[in-house]
Amino acid sequence: MGTTSVGRYAVFAGGMQQFTGTSPSDVIDIFDAVTGTWSTATLPRPTRFAQAASTGDRAVILSDDGMSPLVMFDPSTGTSGEITRPAQLSNQIIVTLATTPGRIWLVGGGQPNFPFSDQAHIYDLDVAPPSSPPWSTFPMTRWATPTARPRFPTRPALPRASALKALQALWHRAKSVS
Repeated sequence: MGTTSVGRYAVFAGGMQQFTGTSPSDVIDIFDAVTGTWSTATLPRPTRFAQAASTGDRAVILSDDGMSPLVMFDPSTGTSGEITRPAQLSNQIIVTLATTPGRIWLVGGGQPNFPFSDQAHIYDLDVAPPSSPPWSTFPMTRWATPTARPRFPTRPALPRASALKALQALWHRAKSVS
């Protein structure tokens, strides 16, 4: 499940289905911290292990499948658009997502047992419409090398219902203290 905050909203995207625990989810759960209410939206494709980050008033969601476009999500309206991945990262499942004001960063990329990329791919939100992304790249030789190997988590991911219940319990606990 990819999680991030965008202003007053907490965004939880993808994860595993509540009952089966193995099927990827296409649900985006949105918590409004001002009103204390939950709402939902839908991802264009289900994803089990998403990454999420925020830039400005939008969340950026990256699927774990190595092929799906990035999703730009506006939690205030519940709408989303897609940004095509850079061609160099097609079929690359191990990519790190980050954002800075006006930019989306995808760093690394690779698959287990193959060399990993030492490139950072940057998408400039202030210049390009989402329909035609101009990605730029630069080498990340100080932080990543083509032979770097990722560390895979050994813990199973929580089913989305457990993660959401844990967050809701924390919110209620914080509300009762104040």
